[in-house]
Amino acid sequence: MTYISGQIWSIRQRKLCDIFSGHSGEICALDYSANGHFVVSGSMDGSAIVWDLRTLNHKCLRTSEPAAKIKESSNVAGITSISISFCSQYVAGGCLDKFIRIWSMKTGELKAKLGGHEDSVYAVRFMNDSKRLVSGGLDRSVRIWNVSSLWDAVPGDKKHTKPRFMRGMVACPVIKIFRGHSVRFLVRSTIITF
Repeated sequence: MTYISGQIWSIRQRKLCDIFSGHSGEICALDYSANGHFVVSGSMDGSAIVWDLRTLNHKCLRTSEPAAKIKESSNVAGITSISISFCSQYVAGGCLDKFIRIWSMKTGELKAKLGGHEDSVYAVRFMNDSKRLVSGGLDRSVRIWNVSSLWDAVPGDKKHTKPRFMRGMVACPVIKIFRGHSVRFLVRSTIITF
């Protein structure tokens, strides 16, 4: 099997620092954690790989069974976009099969599979509070998801600022849907249409 690689470059030193390989398909998406410890790559092979830059270890997150176990490659949900939550606890992946998947970065467990787009999802991004996720797809819709159900308050934490993982899959409802060219926003007295 041929593996596709990703490269880490030092912009200051203008040199190649490391090469990571592990995907069997094209790498379509990358994100870098806010704490600087992780890079996550998403691939057309249906996997997202969490690369720990401190230890150079990695963890593979899958949208389905590994490609080698699937008879027809059309069953693999290629990952087109990746977002790491601001707190570096979750990874969201937008996929060709119209779903968004959210995994725990710590355990690799699939925490949520969000459906609602009518075509492939090509953009996902956690908002800074890590409790909302924005997605966009080929169906010309932008969706804002409430993913706060991924979090559970730590007992004794009155402000509920310390996150703790919820066990198992959780439901994450859509807050708002914006569609096609019929949506208008009023931003500082300017109407934006898309």
